[in-house]
Amino acid sequence: MIAEPMTKRARILMAAEEILSERGGDATISEISSTAGVFDSEIYQYFRSKEDLLFSLAEERIREAIQDLGQQLQGIREPVSKLGKFVWWQLHRHDTNRRFSDIVLFQCRSRPAFYLHSAFGRIQEVRRILVEIVQEGVAQGVFRRDVKIQAFRDMGFGLMDLECIMSLAARETDTARQDLEPVMDLLLHALSPGGGRKVRVPDKSARLLQAAERIFAEKGYEHATIRDIASRAGVADGTVYQYFRNKDDLLYRTIAAGFGPSAAKEGFQPHLEDQMGVEKPRSGLGRLRRFMRNFFSIYLNQPWFARVLVLHGIYNRAFYHSGAYSVLMDYMGALGPMLEQGAAEGSIRPGVEPRLVRNLILGSFSHLVLRWVFSEDESRFDRLKEIQDMVDLMISCLVSEDEKAE
Repeated sequence: MIAEPMTKRARILMAAEEILSERGGDATISEISSTAGVFDSEIYQYFRSKEDLLFSLAEERIREAIQDLGQQLQGIREPVSKLGKFVWWQLHRHDTNRRFSDIVLFQCRSRPAFYLHSAFGRIQEVRRILVEIVQEGVAQGVFRRDVKIQAFRDMGFGLMDLECIMSLAARETDTARQDLEPVMDLLLHALSPGGGRKVRVPDKSARLLQAAERIFAEKGYEHATIRDIASRAGVADGTVYQYFRNKDDLLYRTIAAGFGPSAAKEGFQPHLEDQMGVEKPRSGLGRLRRFMRNFFSIYLNQPWFARVLVLHGIYNRAFYHSGAYSVLMDYMGALGPMLEQGAAEGSIRPGVEPRLVRNLILGSFSHLVLRWVFSEDESRFDRLKEIQDMVDLMISCLVSEDEKAE
């Protein structure tokens, strides 16, 4: 049987996938059209802009992935097995299609406009499939009936995203799917039945960091300019370069400032020191719960910073080679002692890896923030309740059976 010739649109998408995965934001329409064997003007017959082409490529590949997922799940009726296949598929597709992963996880997820494009609707379809799996498990009595399904969805996708990101960008593991069993262990444990203070600092460096946080959050990294940031900080353009090498340096130091000592963010360092103290609460489980609650409260206290952290930190490949990433890892290093203490006290399951718990927290936080930021109706969210539900769900991944039974 002779294969049908590839349409011009399909050739453009294939060429875009190749060029965008290699060149990222530096790719040009001319490079894509040359690779596709078409004129520049022909691309604009199908796509409004290079960004629309990027998002449309992601939409097409996700649509194809959804078809594959339907085949993978076909005939699986038992909810635990179906959940396992779903998690395996999510990790496996990123491991085996690095171009797809780079485009969706970094180039698309870091752009605010992506969440308003129809491509994001395809991701929502995948999220609904996970919800349906959990609902089936609840209906069959396999999963706990009181599980907060929306929180579980955000937590699950957040964890899977971070597993893929840490494998692809930080090179923590050779493949994301090698963590399949511990990831499933965390998720199934959660489903099993029973059982920032603002401080005003007058120096220019601080004002620039605060201005950069707001500009990056409002405009996105691609569209933010040094002039925008300088103007908001009330300084001349040239002043920026007295403190920061370039826009990248400014971005990563903005993120680092949120988790370490900084002239601009004095409020966060006492916040960290307060978390790491043992006076209130004293137990490992209590300290862990407080750490999670305080981390998620970053959005309530510093919504612009939270947006920058997620879009231009967590979903930005270059972030994982910056000093800001090291600062974040130092911050999250507080988890290890808490987990060890809780395990020794019998309230937390022994052997849970701090690395996975870190990914659980960062991933869940990312998905919750994205939903809050890009929802058309912000007023419908009870953020305090959603944070509490998420923290309870994450804790349920970790508590010992004895603690669960109490």
